[in-house]
Amino acid sequence: MCDDGCMESIATVSLRAYNDSIRQDMPQIVDDLRHVLGAKLVAYIAAVTETRTVREWVTTGRRPAPAAEQRLRLAHRVVTLIRASEGVGIVPTWFQGMNPMLGDRSPARMLREDDFDDAGPRVLAAATAFVGA
Repeated sequence: MCDDGCMESIATVSLRAYNDSIRQDMPQIVDDLRHVLGAKLVAYIAAVTETRTVREWVTTGRRPAPAAEQRLRLAHRVVTLIRASEGVGIVPTWFQGMNPMLGDRSPARMLREDDFDDAGPRVLAAATAFVGA
């Protein structure tokens, strides 16, 4: 499936995903995540109980807590990376599936429950390995 330029294109997509996750404002990031993952999964990753909160992050000036924002920016980075490589349809399944690189836990669960300094790099590494496979 990959040609000789595959590694370069993965690196390019990875850099673009990082840049987008930093440059875009939070309403854009949450809206994109909501369209790809659905409001329930976005709320789960952000550790909020209501999808209404997710909608408010897009439509009002309300912002997520700093820890939730960190998780959402990383989730957006991963969404951008996987979507570019595998297509939009696989992204929610990847976030919810048991991942062997994460001790058979789902990336969404790791982002929600674990310390971000540990979970963030592990989820990103799993996503990078997935698109590079």
